[in-house]
Amino acid sequence: MYNKNNNSRPVASHKAKIGGSARKEYRYRNSGFKSDGDAAFNASKDSSARTDNRNRSRKQNPLYVVIRRFKNVFAAYDEQQQNTQNKRHAINIAVGMSRDYYPDRFRFWQDLRDEANILLDSKRFCAACENWGLKPQAVAEHLVVEGKATLNSVLKNGLESYGEKARMFHEPLYLDTRGLYGKPANE
Repeated sequence: MYNKNNNSRPVASHKAKIGGSARKEYRYRNSGFKSDGDAAFNASKDSSARTDNRNRSRKQNPLYVVIRRFKNVFAAYDEQQQNTQNKRHAINIAVGMSRDYYPDRFRFWQDLRDEANILLDSKRFCAACENWGLKPQAVAEHLVVEGKATLNSVLKNGLESYGEKARMFHEPLYLDTRGLYGKPANE
């Protein structure tokens, strides 16, 4: 069959079941273009393969998947209700929604504290927390929950870049009630 607009270029029949790259090859080989067709066709196949690799989704850090879910849950609270206790509750809901990433809550808290240790390694961050009369561990946990962009901004520019909102982070998010980190449970 011939295309009505351009009679010189054959097109696959509507009855023929040609799919994907076979259709491209049929059209290319029957277009009347005279050159090294195989090399040009193979090059186009290689470029489409590269495109497929770029379009694949990247594997996400499970901690930040849970944090994104936490933000959606926590945003439902009124501004007056957004305190540390409700933040803990929203985190527990988000971890419960993410059983495929964290089968138990303790693993999430371990990952959160590992991420908070990135901030705690900064002497400038710890000194700023001490100057403001805050516990560095508690502030680091809150900043990790705020998101990766906030965490990187504080690492790069210091705690002062976050502003006065950091003064609200005097309570830790994780309460070690079972004494799992080597501290007495009542501390």
